[in-house]
Amino acid sequence: MRIVLRNQQRETKGFFIRVVALGLLTTAIIALGAWNSPKEEKKYKVELTIQDWSAILEVIDKSNSPHTTVMAASKAIVDQIQPLYQAEQKRIQDSVEKSKVKPKQ
Repeated sequence: MRIVLRNQQRETKGFFIRVVALGLLTTAIIALGAWNSPKEEKKYKVELTIQDWSAILEVIDKSNSPHTTVMAASKAIVDQIQPLYQAEQKRIQDSVEKSKVKPKQ
């Protein structure tokens, strides 16, 4: 004996359609969000000594590129190096001052 209730079938169909519609809407929103999001440029870390960076800047300055391009490249490097260079110079100066012999009074 098989009992089929028509009202239950309608509720199940309506529920299934709502779940599918919600799933499609969610997928569309996520896809649009991922499509419009800006992609981050990959950054690289280069470790060189101050002398190496000076040589690189000198080569850039002597290049045949237009002045604005040369200045932009130099500025990008100097902006990153200058705080580190100043911190290193301060550390050296502090070390020299500590190592000085203080006169006895």
